Amino acid sequence: MRLERDLAENILAKVVNMKLPLDEIFHEINRLLSDHGVMDDVYALNQPDIDDKYCLHLEEGFWVSYYSERGGRHGLCIFCNYHDAVRYFIWNLLRNILPDIQWEKINIYG
Repeated sequence: MRLERDLAENILAKVVNMKLPLDEIFHEINRLLSDHGVMDDVYALNQPDIDDKYCLHLEEGFWVSYYSERGGRHGLCIFCNYHDAVRYFIWNLLRNILPDIQWEKINIYG
C-alpha cells in the first residue's frame, strides 16, 4: 500500500515539474546568485553534465543537483519538487558566505 502511494506521488511530482515555468525559475536563481556575488561560470542551470560546474536541471521529471567533473556527477541529489531542489542548490553555492546573508530577505518564490 505504501509503495503504491509513493509511486503515485512520484508520478504526480513528475507531471507537476514538467509544467513549471522553468525560464522564470532559472532567471530568479541567476538573479539571486548574481546579487550575492556568485559568478555564472560556476554553475549551469537547465543544462546537464557541464564540466566543472554545479548543475541544476530536470531529468525524467525529477530535479537533480550535483557537481559535474570529468563526466561524473559528484554529490548527486534528486528532488521531487522544485522548492527543495532550488533551496538546496542556492544553499550549496552560498554556504561559504552564509553568515553574511540575511536569509529572511531572500524569497525567490513570490
